[in-house]
Amino acid sequence: MGSVTSFNKITPQMQLLPKTLLIFICFCASLQAAAQNAFSNYVADLHLSESRQFRSPEPVIRYSDGDSGALLRGVLNPAQVKEMMTIYLQQSKQGPSPANVPQLLAPILNRYQKAFETRGYAYENEYLDSVEITTIMTLSSMAMMNGAQSVNHTSKDSNKSSSDQEKMIESMDSMIKSLGSLMATIKQKIATDLRQKVGAGKFSTEGAKRALNLADSLTASVP
Repeated sequence: MGSVTSFNKITPQMQLLPKTLLIFICFCASLQAAAQNAFSNYVADLHLSESRQFRSPEPVIRYSDGDSGALLRGVLNPAQVKEMMTIYLQQSKQGPSPANVPQLLAPILNRYQKAFETRGYAYENEYLDSVEITTIMTLSSMAMMNGAQSVNHTSKDSNKSSSDQEKMIESMDSMIKSLGSLMATIKQKIATDLRQKVGAGKFSTEGAKRALNLADSLTASVP
């Protein structure tokens, strides 16, 4: 009887729990769907921008070039790339991502590095965005590697690993450490290169200020 009495005393707040939980689940699902749509739209814009450049290889597209420039500005928007990298890395944890963002961006970043080296100020903004994006991808990759290393140690501590499993974890730790050292070297090189370009007068006043800020942030992030 006691249990029946307790059951009959369900409060209105308790009755709302299933509905609240359902709303929360739907909200999370809608956020995930929105992120996936944003990712798909970004990749589509990236492909479209590249197809326009491929059809007219010269001159290299600039932000000031009408619709094609506006499209490029969205593709090389550092804040947007950071968001896309987050989604890309989350997808990679669940299996192969439908679009390898770093691989797709690599030729674009290289193109604007060469354009800046040969044509200077005309491609300053595109080049600096490319450098910032390179930094974002480097930091994102390092964060992912550190996360993988943490998971390995948690697994090792919580389970009685066999000799082969322990060797595999140690091997992965060594590989992650080597990659981390490589990433740190790359960041230092980018920072040094930016400072040298500023010293050589390669940037405008505003461009030099931004280049030095990027160099400082890279140096500060090196362990």
